[in-house]
Amino acid sequence: MKFSAPNKWSKDFDYDGLLYFAQRLEEMLFHYSIDIYKAPILNTNQLIIEYLETGNKVEQGKVKESNLDYILEEFKDTFQNDIVLKKYWGQQNIERVLSAINTSTKVDQLKLMDYLQHIFGGGKYYQWCVEYLKFIIPQQKEKKKIEKAIKCFLPELICRGYTSEYVYTYTQRFFFKNKVDSMSSLNVFLEHFSFTNKDFKVYFGVSDIIVNFKDILTKMLKINFEDDGNFNRLKLPKDFLTVYIKIKALDYYSAIRKAYEKFNLFLKFYKFISHKNRSLIYKIGMTFEINEGAFNVLAAVPLGYNSIEELDIPTAGDFAETLVTTLLVNAKKEFKILQKAIDLHNTALSNREYETGFLNLWSVIEVLCIPMQNDSKIKEVIKILVPILQKDYLVSLFSDLRAKISQVLEKEDYLTLLKSVSQDLDEQEKIACFVLLQEYEPLRSTYYSKLTNYPVLRSRIHEISNSGKSKKTIFQITEKYKERVTWHIRRIYRVRNGIVHSGDTPNNIKAIGEHLHSYVDSLMYEIIIKLSTQKELASIDNVLIDTNFEIQQFYEVFRRDGNFDKSTIKQMLNPSFITVQD
Repeated sequence: MKFSAPNKWSKDFDYDGLLYFAQRLEEMLFHYSIDIYKAPILNTNQLIIEYLETGNKVEQGKVKESNLDYILEEFKDTFQNDIVLKKYWGQQNIERVLSAINTSTKVDQLKLMDYLQHIFGGGKYYQWCVEYLKFIIPQQKEKKKIEKAIKCFLPELICRGYTSEYVYTYTQRFFFKNKVDSMSSLNVFLEHFSFTNKDFKVYFGVSDIIVNFKDILTKMLKINFEDDGNFNRLKLPKDFLTVYIKIKALDYYSAIRKAYEKFNLFLKFYKFISHKNRSLIYKIGMTFEINEGAFNVLAAVPLGYNSIEELDIPTAGDFAETLVTTLLVNAKKEFKILQKAIDLHNTALSNREYETGFLNLWSVIEVLCIPMQNDSKIKEVIKILVPILQKDYLVSLFSDLRAKISQVLEKEDYLTLLKSVSQDLDEQEKIACFVLLQEYEPLRSTYYSKLTNYPVLRSRIHEISNSGKSKKTIFQITEKYKERVTWHIRRIYRVRNGIVHSGDTPNNIKAIGEHLHSYVDSLMYEIIIKLSTQKELASIDNVLIDTNFEIQQFYEVFRRDGNFDKSTIKQMLNPSFITVQD
């Protein structure tokens, strides 16, 4: 994504902290952002809720008790680093609770978490988040603290009912389509999210077949077939007609989603009984906010998962042709398994139902990772998938940094930057050298001045540069990512089991599924690219063995004494193990 520029912002106030906040929200919520920079799924308060809900499922015999241990690990890490709680609840209180949790039985841990839910619940934690943002953002230079505060604030906003699509749309419109001339804009933005339900009319285009069920739909689901004067605003094909339903919701995306789920419940049973799979809801719908008189035309049917940026059509076609040709030669015995994984992946993306797409994406992992007779699926998945994600972490980070720098700089400035770095490197390696190597500190200082309107990018370069003074610090960042992603894969597996065994679907299924999609793509690329380019491997098992050796080489880069240099950066970003030559 390209950060929006503050073209309508007044120069009469210091807005660096506020602009960081706005651009970081935009990045966290943008659907093509890489998983490293997406909004966190949960914060401290929401982890407490997840722990208690999982505790109830343990009591009911739906999940194993060990799941509580993994959630508690994640909670303790988040809790002790929660910048909002440190200010408004106190470090001493945090330490006392952590000590109590560490010395308690499972029963008492549940009681403690229930206690914390009552302490932080009722909107109190969210209000602390808001107050902290108002406190820290005007301080301008506290980018790390602003970042931590956003990670507390945003999951609370979304988990309590606002859709990520709405927060993203409102952020862009408020900060980058309107004039921003003082820090009071922050207060106006935050006060907009009042958690007050609004009255909506949601308009659908439905197949004319639905007329046959007019009486039952009117009586049971309160579907209105009579034109209220707005039907002509929704342009439909001739075999569709307009209906509407009244919904209370926090935002218009949430309203159309609730209306769809309500209407789709009937349609699912109709399709089951009739054995007809015809589309009964038109893809475009409309919301009308009754009190404000505002119309919004939106996707009426969920769009499903599409979190990875697409290649242009010619590039994608050429790439696909090359892959198929080489895979048929290099990995003929594995072709059916790869084809099955690709079918599941593509089915997941084409399916509009988030639950079905989620299960298909998880099935890709099982097809590629799990032996037929394995009693611990999740352990096998973590053993295979997490090292791949950790190895790819820095590659993704510098690839994303390269893309963003090239987007915001003038073309001439970007080319000058590349020419100023050692020439026997590719673009991504040059950007990594530019950011990590001390010899380029003067060059970085020059380019900071060219990034005045992009504080997220400027701060990110500065922070990575400081971390790069020690290879140990960079490695610790990848180890922390490894820990976080392990917790999250376990969460994904709990969601998968909940859907399969109990029909339980979390409200944030879309956000969790987007992370799953990202992990699936990393796994598939690792296997498919290696099989298509390294004919010596020939099987998925050999790819995974080779990847383990690459992980060892990746670790070795950080075990060696000394600072980063051009050679270690190349090895860090390209830890290839196979050296066989034709």
